[in-house]
Amino acid sequence: MPNENIELTEDKLLGGKVIIFQPKKGYRVAVDSCLLAAAVPARAGDKILDLGVGTGAVSLCIRARVPQCKITGIDKNTGYLGLAQQSVDKNHWESAISLHVGDVCKPPRILQPSSFDYVVANPPYFDEEAYFKSPHVGKSEAHANHGSKLPDWVNCAKAFLKQEGIFFVIFPSDREETLLSALKAQFRDIGIFRVFSNEKDTPIRLIVAAKAGLEHENRVYEAGKLEIRDEKGDYTSAARSILWDGTALNMALEGSI
Repeated sequence: MPNENIELTEDKLLGGKVIIFQPKKGYRVAVDSCLLAAAVPARAGDKILDLGVGTGAVSLCIRARVPQCKITGIDKNTGYLGLAQQSVDKNHWESAISLHVGDVCKPPRILQPSSFDYVVANPPYFDEEAYFKSPHVGKSEAHANHGSKLPDWVNCAKAFLKQEGIFFVIFPSDREETLLSALKAQFRDIGIFRVFSNEKDTPIRLIVAAKAGLEHENRVYEAGKLEIRDEKGDYTSAARSILWDGTALNMALEGSI
């Protein structure tokens, strides 16, 4: 359960389709979670594993768009896991989302290998030794590696995906080579979707879809792009459709399931 001394806010995502509880100070949901959730082409009956579920934003946004899917979330931070459960209960989505204590280095035994259609992750992207930590422990843990490294997240995703499953991950664009190096060790088909703050800037985030291809060596391809804001600083129609209306992100996947 979350620490009762932590001040919480009750917020809404996707134009009110999702209610989420989160700390008033510390790690709070950003655009990344909504974009990652929108990238997953889940259908009714699909099983999705959310690694490092945190306060539950990705899982909740997927469920809002695909009511008949089944989502399992794991996290080692029991405080955030308690908040995620509180949000699941508030939305009355207990039948769709199940949460468990565990992490990528020690996943809960309830998880069955090779059993998920999709795995999603928004992994920490700074090395703990080089990261100037936030005074809020949860925010620091969300941004920096504490005991796990990027290859651990990739290996865990691969272990729990079905043979034709896809791993979706969001990561800073300036660490593209680091991410691709980790993914190429386990996956063959890797699609990169680039997210820009506006058309004049360089990409700020990558949404990457990785699939285990068996008949060729590593193939990396461009899967599309999204500009968040226009020249006036307003949200683009494409971004607004995803962030407010809860529509899917138009990611061009090669050989998708």
